[in-house]
Amino acid sequence: MAPDLGGWIHSFAVTDTQTHKAGFTLYKITSIVFPRAVPQALTTLVVWRRFHDIKKLHRELKRRHKSLGLSGYMPEPIDCSFFKRFDQDVIRKRKAYIVSLLDFVAQHPALYKSHSFAQFFSSEATPSNKIQKLVQKAARSFVGRSLEIETDTVDSSVKSREDIIIAEIFPNDKDEYEKAEDVEEEGDAIVDNGKSSDNDNSLNTSLTTKCNLRFLTPMASVESEDSDYIYDAALEFSSAVQAEANLDYNDAYTRYKSGVDILLKGCKDDLNDDRVYIARAKISKYLARAEDIHERFLKNSQRSIASIVSTSNFQLALDVSCNTNSESSGFYLERPWHHMAKYKVNALLGNKVLLVSCITEPLKPQYVMKGIEKPSSNSPTQTVFLPQHIPYMVDLLAFFQSDQKIFLLLKLALGGKLIDYVHSKNLSNEKAQKFNEEEDKSSDICKISKDAPDLGPDLVESSKQLIESVSNTINESEFIPRRMNGILLYSIPQHFLKKWSQQLLVAIHALHEKSVILCDLHMDNLLLDENSQLLLSYFYQNEGLSSDSFIHKALNPKALDNHFVAPERPLTLRSDWWSYGVILYELFVGLPFKAAHPGQIDLYGFVQYPENIEIPKVKRNLLERLLQQEPEERLDYERIKQHEYFADTSWEEIKQQGFNTQ
Repeated sequence: MAPDLGGWIHSFAVTDTQTHKAGFTLYKITSIVFPRAVPQALTTLVVWRRFHDIKKLHRELKRRHKSLGLSGYMPEPIDCSFFKRFDQDVIRKRKAYIVSLLDFVAQHPALYKSHSFAQFFSSEATPSNKIQKLVQKAARSFVGRSLEIETDTVDSSVKSREDIIIAEIFPNDKDEYEKAEDVEEEGDAIVDNGKSSDNDNSLNTSLTTKCNLRFLTPMASVESEDSDYIYDAALEFSSAVQAEANLDYNDAYTRYKSGVDILLKGCKDDLNDDRVYIARAKISKYLARAEDIHERFLKNSQRSIASIVSTSNFQLALDVSCNTNSESSGFYLERPWHHMAKYKVNALLGNKVLLVSCITEPLKPQYVMKGIEKPSSNSPTQTVFLPQHIPYMVDLLAFFQSDQKIFLLLKLALGGKLIDYVHSKNLSNEKAQKFNEEEDKSSDICKISKDAPDLGPDLVESSKQLIESVSNTINESEFIPRRMNGILLYSIPQHFLKKWSQQLLVAIHALHEKSVILCDLHMDNLLLDENSQLLLSYFYQNEGLSSDSFIHKALNPKALDNHFVAPERPLTLRSDWWSYGVILYELFVGLPFKAAHPGQIDLYGFVQYPENIEIPKVKRNLLERLLQQEPEERLDYERIKQHEYFADTSWEEIKQQGFNTQ
């Protein structure tokens, strides 16, 4: 049969066999490919292969066929019993099977374009005397004979998909894996040949006594599940990474756990200490990844997504868990790219953050626009998740996207940055204090000097009103700064401190419920609305997957330099409570955390405070239980809520007020 591959004809034939001197049968396989329009432009490949190679190709392509969900049923190997493999009838059936398998593969581009299929027809992979010499030496090594393997006897260019995965899982044991598998097949050939020499009997006896070893069971097929646990685990991990890239966290979690189970069962009886050591390292790595997925995305998760864009290395998803009607499916937030022309840039607020106004709306309202770069074609897989309706976080109003970029249109926090508001209040009050002191001195001088000129009743009355107004402002705001060794320590009224601490706590927890780790939360992320309510700048999930590595978004340099980022790696949900503690430190103390901890954070065994500054015991306790360098020792959300500092707080009321601010 010659499959038509969209204008190409692919034909296979198995025309001849040879018996190798090592005792196994080689099959001559011919592949002919030519375009239908130009039959004379054909390509012919001829390779000699053992049936062991056919079964290996079947095993690899069957897994690929299943993982990709391709149509049809792949032909299964027949007459695999090694006792009959030299019978002419069995050889004839195997020839027919090889042709049927290759014809099936040729109907699926994902199979015949795979590395395994290309390698199968590579002339470099044809058995050679050097390889057989290595096999024979390896066999003798297992029966106590001397072994001197020459490194140049192995063709390093011969690779298959299994080779690549095994090298990744067990990079130091690749030669041992191949050597043992070849010895197993060599042992089969000797047993099947029926030779009765002393050497053959000693080899057979030695192999039989080691039947408990996975790679040396002479009566087992090379497809044995035990002998292939490495490959099976690698396939599960590969599928898990792909599922994670597609935001299918249930499937990713299941596959990570399945791969770990395969390694656990396989290495339990593995007598190779080095391989077991590496397997355990992989088990620890992927088990931690599975647990992280469960903690972030599956355990009590309130995250529901609608996939907006999905390509080979990019996934954009929108949170729709808070939408209650069909119109609010999440897709309505996307605007056509050409609508970007409606917005005029007024100012640059930060890296990839713009202040814009809509020129087509009557009042020309202002918004914030934030840019996200999409990955290039050769970049790691990237996933972007956009949460919605987070209490005390600026709301996402719309987004625009091209092939290279995404722009988020966000609500403008009219009160600006919280820290700027606090600084301005403290500085203005400091000036008012100085003015008041100077006015008091002037009044005293006027009382003492009898010859003072007449200032006039209007000017005196105006001065009195100004002093009274400033005094009332100071009393109402209580933003009274202090100076220590020339450094201004700003002060925040207690009711503002309590309110902002509560609101920030609720916002962080709401993002955690959507499985979003903030990672680099810092003071510049704290904003205020027109009513002095706290608003968090917009946070979204932006993470990447490269091979089996999990990559978080790039961290803000300012947050890193000023110790807002937790010291542990990788960052987890608990890492954000460190950032929360650093922010509370600055609000409580009136001084940046870095100012009291100028060195590396791991140099400090406990939280440092400026001298001559009194911090109430309750506040100190909260800070010190948040700023623990070991994540497990930090307070989490539930324990923070129960802390004495937040006694008598109505958390439901706080949360509801957060939704009302949007």
